[in-house]
Amino acid sequence: MFDDLKTQIKSGARVLNVSGLTSISAKAYAIARLRAETGKRIALITSSNSELENWSADIAFFSRLVGGSETEVIALPSFEADPYSGVSPHAETQELRALALWRLAKGGGDVVVMSARSVFQRTVEPKEMRAMGADIVRDRDIPPEKLTEQLAAVGYRREDPILGPGQFSVRGGIVDVWPPDAASPYRIEFFGDTVDSIRVFDPQTQLSIEQVKASLIAPMREQRLSPADMKDWAFFAEERFANEKFRRNLKDRTDLAADGETYSGWEFLLPLSRPLTGSVFEFLDDHLLVIDEPAEIEQNIVSLFDHLERSYRAVAEGGDIGLPVEELFFDAEAVR
Repeated sequence: MFDDLKTQIKSGARVLNVSGLTSISAKAYAIARLRAETGKRIALITSSNSELENWSADIAFFSRLVGGSETEVIALPSFEADPYSGVSPHAETQELRALALWRLAKGGGDVVVMSARSVFQRTVEPKEMRAMGADIVRDRDIPPEKLTEQLAAVGYRREDPILGPGQFSVRGGIVDVWPPDAASPYRIEFFGDTVDSIRVFDPQTQLSIEQVKASLIAPMREQRLSPADMKDWAFFAEERFANEKFRRNLKDRTDLAADGETYSGWEFLLPLSRPLTGSVFEFLDDHLLVIDEPAEIEQNIVSLFDHLERSYRAVAEGGDIGLPVEELFFDAEAVR
């Protein structure tokens, strides 16, 4: 089977069908071996977020078994929250999505495993995603106030002292920050605008563990947001939802946004002023695209779009505000 697949892939075949594999483990083995024997990066689409962990663990295990080396497997979940419920996506999902997209934008990922819904979900473009992270290098200039503004804009919370990933603190010329993919936080000391030292430290004892020359700080969410962005949104929202029936629900949001503050569910309304123009496919290079159980995924997508359209109509008819489905998701035909 693998010899035939390799031959067809190298000959430029566009679509290949593989049958007879029933369990995630068997399919993961096939993907790991395909990766090892072709050297190709692979993007796998599976039905839901609930399967991502098992897929990722099995592919990583079999990759070591058949390839003899570590394979970077990136899991890209989708937002499970209904965009018309007025509820923000779960913080952990936002973190995982941002980290996955940032790693892909930086050229990482031998295998990326993503849910079908994440393929249809609009996002930012790779160049914007790359700019949302920070590369901190010793002896390089970056104003500390610029760094802290960026950390806040990409989802970090200011806490003193920091106790977990996604937090930062500022004391004089020292910035502590804990990226989501780091086992321990970093202490960045500045001399003016120059990074003087970077140390990994123990958050419990506050003692240094080691000095490093550079640190990569990934974003905590995939949309950059500042108080100015919220004020801009309030202005555009007043124009878009000028109809009297939206007044009460609009005011609940614009009162907060005009002060530069967020509200629950802002992630699904910000594209009004900052449209999402990117797709997951822009983050993929020459990946082999593998679709697990395509008929099942097709049916799930049909059901998803039907649900989203009904939710949007209900919200609009009920006087609440929401963006049309096409401003948040690509339609099925465009993705196909």
